[in-house]
Amino acid sequence: MTPTGTDGDRDLALSLVSSRLGWMDVLPAGHGSALPWSCAHVLDAQDRGEDPTAPWRQALADTTTRQHRQAPPPAMPAAFVLLWYLDVLANPLAFAAALGPWVLDVSPGNVRFDLQTDQHYPEAASFGTGDLRLVADPAQRREVARQRYLAHAGRFVEGYRPGVKMSSRQRLGAVQDAWEIACRRAAEACLPPPAPAPSRRVSCCFIFTLPGASTCAMCPRLSRPAGR
Repeated sequence: MTPTGTDGDRDLALSLVSSRLGWMDVLPAGHGSALPWSCAHVLDAQDRGEDPTAPWRQALADTTTRQHRQAPPPAMPAAFVLLWYLDVLANPLAFAAALGPWVLDVSPGNVRFDLQTDQHYPEAASFGTGDLRLVADPAQRREVARQRYLAHAGRFVEGYRPGVKMSSRQRLGAVQDAWEIACRRAAEACLPPPAPAPSRRVSCCFIFTLPGASTCAMCPRLSRPAGR
């Protein structure tokens, strides 16, 4: 049986994660004001057939329109919000598992987040102690973290209704891509080399639809190298 972590274990883990992750503050819940976005509220609203991330997508679409003087197709903000929501879960989990024995509790009621005011990506996330686990074996720890990620991510993508057709390949591919990218980032930032090599993504962010933009290096729309 794996030990349960304390508030002190959580605070140490999140402090280390935040220092290595860089672009997103990772905070203990209950220290200061609650962050405005609740994962539990998002998922519960989706389960009722609502579209709680519509304001998020609209804010991103409005910003993109101002920057590029052209409205993006709905698929672009839909894809970005999907991937960014998954980032809130995947990155703290992957970094904590790389840095020490910690497997964070990312159940919906234990996670809140906030968005950057100009570009609308998640710039902060908070976690309660919840069912924090201390797992000594690195391989087992990564697997427990992955399973916790999949449980929350799967419920989100199942209920995600972004107002545009989105295939199961795009949805499930985003779940896979977000986790693999988070694990590679964590390995690069926290572990001895070599880090895992980047792999071709399954999902598409549709950034190429914007004026002057092109496909990402690992875009699934690119032709695969000969022999692969």
